[in-house]
Amino acid sequence: MNNKILDVAILGSGFGGLGMATRLKDKGIENFQIFEKSAELGGVWRDNIYPGAACDTEAHLYCFSYFPNLRVSRMYAGQQELLDYLNRFADHFHLREKIQFSSEIIHAAWNNAEQLWDLQIKDKGLIKAKVFVPAWGQLNKAVIPQFKGLENFKGQYFHSAEWDTAVDLKGKKVVREVVPLV
Repeated sequence: MNNKILDVAILGSGFGGLGMATRLKDKGIENFQIFEKSAELGGVWRDNIYPGAACDTEAHLYCFSYFPNLRVSRMYAGQQELLDYLNRFADHFHLREKIQFSSEIIHAAWNNAEQLWDLQIKDKGLIKAKVFVPAWGQLNKAVIPQFKGLENFKGQYFHSAEWDTAVDLKGKKVVREVVPLV
């Protein structure tokens, strides 16, 4: 990518990555980059678009103390409202210029000889950083549980984190949760 060594490389532009970026800026650290695998910011609130997606924490508390979100529409705000908050947050703190979109970190390794992180960006090359902050959410990878009979199932299936908006669910039986057989 380039030969510049970053002070900090952040993986992810959800709550964790954006929050870290504001704290770095607050400390006068500007030589950092957020690497986001998607073309847009937002993490779990960008990815989870299933009907009824909402926070399970009181929405007025689901924000940064230094950028309150007090005018929420309901106690447990929905996905779009939280994504809108993250976009306002990024704009307010001028973080978009620090996000490298469509840049997935596919490998991270500590280079002991150089005392730096070697970070491989998919289809873009290697970057180096003094500090690496993996700020991906715990729900960043959809996992379809393997259970007896799945190979014979004739219907459509997908994970809520990869919601298929093209599927019409009207008149269909929908399984909301499957517990894998051990």
